[in-house]
Amino acid sequence: MGKNMIVYRNFRQAVPLKECTGRIKSLLSRIDGMSSSCYQNAVSLLMECGELETGVTDFLCPEKDEIFSTKIESCRELSMLAGLIVCRLWINEAIDLESLNEARRLLFKIESWKIKEILLSVPEGFVYYGLYPETYIEAARQFKEQMSPESVLVIGLRSIGTTLSALVSAQLKLLGCKVKPFTLRPRGHPFSRGIQIDSAAEEFLRRAGSCSVVVVDEGPGLSGSSLTGTLEKLSGLGFGEERTVVFPSWIPDGSRFLNESARELWPRYRKFTGEFDNLWVDSGRLASGFGMEIAQNLSAGMWRPHFIEDASFPAVHPHHERRKFLLKSDSKKCFLAKFVGLGRYGEYLVQRARRLAEGGFGPQVKELSNGFLLMKVIDGKPMSIPVPGDDFLGRAAQYCAFIRNKFPSKLTVTLDSMQEMIIGNVRAGVGEKWGRNAEAACGVSPDIYESEPVAVDGRMMPHEWIRTNGGYFKVDHLEHHCDQFFHGSQNIVWDIAGLCIEFRLSSGEVEELIKRYVELSGDKDIRMRLPFFRIAYLAFRIGYVSLAADSLSGDQDGRRFELLRDFYREELKKSLMAY
Repeated sequence: MGKNMIVYRNFRQAVPLKECTGRIKSLLSRIDGMSSSCYQNAVSLLMECGELETGVTDFLCPEKDEIFSTKIESCRELSMLAGLIVCRLWINEAIDLESLNEARRLLFKIESWKIKEILLSVPEGFVYYGLYPETYIEAARQFKEQMSPESVLVIGLRSIGTTLSALVSAQLKLLGCKVKPFTLRPRGHPFSRGIQIDSAAEEFLRRAGSCSVVVVDEGPGLSGSSLTGTLEKLSGLGFGEERTVVFPSWIPDGSRFLNESARELWPRYRKFTGEFDNLWVDSGRLASGFGMEIAQNLSAGMWRPHFIEDASFPAVHPHHERRKFLLKSDSKKCFLAKFVGLGRYGEYLVQRARRLAEGGFGPQVKELSNGFLLMKVIDGKPMSIPVPGDDFLGRAAQYCAFIRNKFPSKLTVTLDSMQEMIIGNVRAGVGEKWGRNAEAACGVSPDIYESEPVAVDGRMMPHEWIRTNGGYFKVDHLEHHCDQFFHGSQNIVWDIAGLCIEFRLSSGEVEELIKRYVELSGDKDIRMRLPFFRIAYLAFRIGYVSLAADSLSGDQDGRRFELLRDFYREELKKSLMAY
């Protein structure tokens, strides 16, 4: 059921080329030693160069890929130089000043190009899923040690494979391999992707049969077709399985891939990966960056028994949980280290966290370290339903008014897309006959939907609110307006609707919440917007919990998501009856 609903958001943004090169120039000026901050700047540099290369290559190759464009090769060289800097700093080697100067020279050339804008998407692994590029340095080391290649074609699959393949190429070059790196974009339906290349690239690959080939990507995903579609293309060009290897982010057995060809091809190829735990946790490197002892791993829902006393745990999908660690300082104070993203993506969320802490709504913020935000653990108890009283409703109204006032944003989902999600998810999750009601409910004017978008909280569940002796605080409050899921930035009514639904507020409590919010914000149109956003929120949530229930079928969290699906279905019916 869940796979037929709209849950994720495919968001690509047009960015001026000068903005991209400006970020790279700034980072180059901040790489000047071997400190922890210098290394983090180097990783940011690698990410920015990879994004630039991806955007330029997509701009120049809209329908099929070429690998001998001088512009593409310049971008590839810049990405590799960034990769060399990261590789050297990772093993505490001094920075090669010649590499920095060459990067500046290339950047100066790229700035002169007559390309106004490029399309960029978020590198999801680095931002959402805690994918660390150093695991690919380790994969390259293992590959060199075990297979002793001399000449290697390194193929990165765009988007994030661009960055990862630049790093792999740099490491193999440092290990003495002759490397030819380039990138390809798998094209076609998400469950059946393939490779399209020009005749010059095909001819080159047909003549490169003596080389080893490394295919680099963060996958495999649900279908496995991006990686295996590339392997299929290479096989057709004469590259045998014995010399073709894959550097993925993880190694499933492939039996559950949605693409039949992927299920058949995947087991036949050799794969190399590095492990985050080995490289960062077991080595002590992560704790050293924190300056505190790692007391407990709280990832994948393991935070629940630590913070929630009874067994009525909220449902979580382990694959959608950010990495988290409980830390203890010398003064015995407890901190939470939560992965918020590498590069500028993590830095953006740190600024949000600080503003929410200064406003008195979130935990105190210590620092950002290697993609993890360190926050003081709040001494209190997660809330549950029923609501304890009007004092909480007043606090929730203050929080929503604060978000509306302090975090204006741009709408990231069009009205047409929102209507498509609502109607499709209602039909799939509630029943075909309810589709007409959903269509009627979607008949709102753009003014109602597009008014005052903000970077919403997006997670107004009871257990995300902490009750303390000093009042109520909000946690898990940073990234849900800019994560991989559908809704993005919305009018603040998205959060108000979510709060009403998740806390099962009565009509009287809803009215009290709205009254207090209007008094604080002056937003008198909320009652007009609430019915539509309530349905939109429920439609998104039934899509998400259906997807989660299907993928976790048979375990406790799968059952918890099934119960939530039943709840959202009934709430949707109640709301849609008015139409």
